[in-house]
Amino acid sequence: MSLWRRTAIERFPQLHRAIADAESAGWVWYVLRHALEDAYRQKPLDEKLVADVYEYASWCLHHRSMEVRTAVVLWFYEGLCVDDLLRPDMARWMSQSDFDLLAFAWTYVLTGENLRAFQQEFAARKAEVEGVASRHQQGLVKRLNKAKPSAA
Repeated sequence: MSLWRRTAIERFPQLHRAIADAESAGWVWYVLRHALEDAYRQKPLDEKLVADVYEYASWCLHHRSMEVRTAVVLWFYEGLCVDDLLRPDMARWMSQSDFDLLAFAWTYVLTGENLRAFQQEFAARKAEVEGVASRHQQGLVKRLNKAKPSAA
């Protein structure tokens, strides 16, 4: 069994049968994309599934196999920029370096002003997400410092 398939089955045991039966890495991404869309339609959001999908996508994007990299770009990433359900939350899960690496993929779907707007939207949301994380970390540090026993 290929490493990409075994890794997908380990990350998504609930989709074992569909992943095992998939004819290609592209078909696995078809399955994962639909699972991700289903997760966004359910409340509360299954953040573990979402995180796992984006982490596996990044792993595939950096895989040594051209087939695996191509599959994740074509079957997952390329369509995110025009998906009204997933696009608003991309910055929360995707690294800036992966976003930058995928600049070529966005140009197949968006051009001109639409592409610039998408890039600006991602940058703004990424800054917002990182700002929230930073504020959360600062609050945690303050709480931990208050909880430290004083040296007497």
